[in-house]
Amino acid sequence: MPHEIMKDKRFKQLEKQITPPAHYFYHWDKPLTDARDEVLDNDPLPITVRDGRYVMIASAGGGDQHMLGRGFLWFDIQTGVGLGGIYFHPTNGEPTPTMAIYSRQLTDTELSMGQLPDPFIDDFWTWAQAAQVHPVEPRYFIPSNDRSMC
Repeated sequence: MPHEIMKDKRFKQLEKQITPPAHYFYHWDKPLTDARDEVLDNDPLPITVRDGRYVMIASAGGGDQHMLGRGFLWFDIQTGVGLGGIYFHPTNGEPTPTMAIYSRQLTDTELSMGQLPDPFIDDFWTWAQAAQVHPVEPRYFIPSNDRSMC
C-alpha cells in the first residue's frame, strides 16, 4: 500500500482489529481483507487527522468510476473505535452501486447509519464527496459475526 503508515506493524494490528473474517464480493468472492487492500490501493487520498483524534485513510477510485472501488478506514484514536467501508458497482446482479461498512466492533443485528458515531458520519460524507460516492441504498453492514445486513 502506498501510505507509509499502512506498512507499520501497529497499523496492521488495527486493520486486524476492525476487519471481520468475512468473504466479500468485489468483482468475485474473496476475503474482505483482500477487497479492502485492493480498494485502498486504488487512487489513495491524503490521510487526514481531524481534531487530533479522528483518522481517515481512504481512496478515491481513480480511472473508471463505475468499475474501480473506493474505500476507507476510519479510527477514533481516543476511544479505539474503527470502521471500514467499500463502495463499488457490482457486476453479479447485486443492486448497484453498493456501499458496505464493516467492523468487528459492530455487533447489533440491525444497523443504520444513524447508529454510528457522529464524527464518523461527518468524515464519511467528506470522503464521499472527495471520492465521488453518491448516496446509495442498500448499505450493507458487515459486523463481527460475518453476517451482512442492510
